Amino acid sequence: MVRRKRALSARIARFITSPKGGTKLRLMVEINRKINTSPELSEVLNFIVESVGEMIPHDGAGIFLLDAEERTISCVAGRGYEEAGLVPVALENYGGSVGWVVTSGESLLASDMEAGSYDANLREETRSQIAVPVTSEGQTIGAFALESDQPGSFTEKDLELLSVLATQVAIAIDRASRQRELLEKKQLEEELRIAREVQLSLLPATPPEWQGLDIAGINIPSRDIGGDYFDFIPIVHGHLGVVVADVSGKGIPASLIMASFRAFLRAEIRNNYAIRTIFHRVSNLLHEIQKPNQFVTAFYGVLDLRRRRFTYSNAGHNPAILFRPDGKRRYLKTGGTVLGIFADTFYDEEFIDLVPGDLLLLYTDGLVEAESRKGEMFGMVRLERFVRRNAGLRANELCEAIYAEMKRFTGDSRLEDDTTIVVARVLTPTGEPPV
Repeated sequence: MVRRKRALSARIARFITSPKGGTKLRLMVEINRKINTSPELSEVLNFIVESVGEMIPHDGAGIFLLDAEERTISCVAGRGYEEAGLVPVALENYGGSVGWVVTSGESLLASDMEAGSYDANLREETRSQIAVPVTSEGQTIGAFALESDQPGSFTEKDLELLSVLATQVAIAIDRASRQRELLEKKQLEEELRIAREVQLSLLPATPPEWQGLDIAGINIPSRDIGGDYFDFIPIVHGHLGVVVADVSGKGIPASLIMASFRAFLRAEIRNNYAIRTIFHRVSNLLHEIQKPNQFVTAFYGVLDLRRRRFTYSNAGHNPAILFRPDGKRRYLKTGGTVLGIFADTFYDEEFIDLVPGDLLLLYTDGLVEAESRKGEMFGMVRLERFVRRNAGLRANELCEAIYAEMKRFTGDSRLEDDTTIVVARVLTPTGEPPV
């Protein structure tokens, strides 16, 4: 890199100390100013093409860029060409000088060309030509070519001068690329910010306050936006719906599916009470809009606080855990497969009678599958032990404590998945956990 910079500096020094050096220096300053002030790359490249005529007489000039993915060469700025010559041409069809310069990375000086021998017959009148590669980060990305209708019109000094200008072309392209990347990054950040705000608006702002129930939930995405979701849904007097769900994938696509799932679920809850029917209909709706590899896992249950009964169905989700005050625990697995991947999927449901002191834990796999620096998962055993030791905490405190314990376990390891935790505890008639 140092050698290249020194070579370029030497060429520029020869460039501005040669005859007409003052004109050349002025043009270099103007080109640099254009590069630094113009927001449009096409404007800069056309300015360079127009400027080169003050230094090297010619009849045709063009800046050609390679599309590496499409394997085509396009004239992005030129003069002296017919409009038909400005369309992209497949690289393998560029059998002439520009194609050779782009593929070889070498400069070319042709003093006596035969009629019609120029690339793709852009100019039949061309009899002499110079062409130099345009390079960026060591890769040839295009060519800068000048043509004349007279043979022997160009010299080695003209070739070196054009090489200096090709460097300015590369600088302009690199700068435009960085600006475009910066703009795209800012646009993406803004889109993610808006998407995250929308996603947060779909989550409960505060937990519901129901007599006889202490309930809370948290959602922490591994990225700016995630595919996890939880909700508390009042249904009828004394009945509260509780849902935790996880969409396959991450980012904006997952968040869009999750928003659809939420809308479908809430709409079906208004029309149906049976959870098995709700899941059947929601799964069919998701199946219609999702790609084959997309699906949603979900756990949905209804708390009947008057009868202290919990009715639920599990659609391919991590089993909720019911911790009983006598020290026993129960995994809630009844239900069916994931939502949306198959048409006409049917689900079972089950009810459980609750007693004061029962603690219900719902979560997504981002919690139990979080890994430490050694590659060990947080796991169910560690989760259950921690909940038992901290069962006296309020629901919101326990949610935060579980997440803090998982983060302590993983250390500085990057979390690869979203984490959602919901805790619900049945209280005594006095509104306190049993002693």
